[in-house]
Amino acid sequence: MATEVNTVWNYCNQASRETWRRHEKHLTGFDLNKLCTGSSPAFDYIGDSTIQEVGQQYASKRRTAGKVKLKWRVSNPKRSNYSLGWVPFKSRATTFKNSTVRFAGHSFHVWNSYGLQNYTFRAGCFTEDASGRWYFCVTVEVEARPDTDGLELPYQAAPCQDQELSQGRPAQVLDCRGQDRFHRLRRQRTAEAAHKRQSCEIRL
Repeated sequence: MATEVNTVWNYCNQASRETWRRHEKHLTGFDLNKLCTGSSPAFDYIGDSTIQEVGQQYASKRRTAGKVKLKWRVSNPKRSNYSLGWVPFKSRATTFKNSTVRFAGHSFHVWNSYGLQNYTFRAGCFTEDASGRWYFCVTVEVEARPDTDGLELPYQAAPCQDQELSQGRPAQVLDCRGQDRFHRLRRQRTAEAAHKRQSCEIRL
């Protein structure tokens, strides 16, 4: 899957570069999706939703970087500039049942310690770390809490079975838990450091 995603990314990169060279125009995610329409039969694993998400992600990252093109993604793990695996997916592209994530016709067994079946999955991705382990990262819908500004969920690795994503390496998923206390402490320490700097400036 990761190799096919890299192919789509590099195509978007080339199309973006050529369009700017010929017309001095940046391609949007919508433009890239139009160019990639009908290309899914050329791939064995990824479908239209993943291809479109790659185009959207590429356009967003290129716009944020303010460049004509981004770095090429390298699929050969023997290369020094090898790109760690990444397989994005759109909202509702995955299903979760009986501790198993179903994506692109493949099943990934999950150690479900947080009751993920009670949440609605949004967009997410499969990612690879430098050790060759794979993780399932997903955004879920939760009810808003009026007593907090926001909620960031940390990640807990759990083994994922029944399918391998790239280079024969076992996949893993990320289970999420609330981390309010950690972020409260971090904000408190940041505020204390700012107060100390201000006190020093007043003394000077």
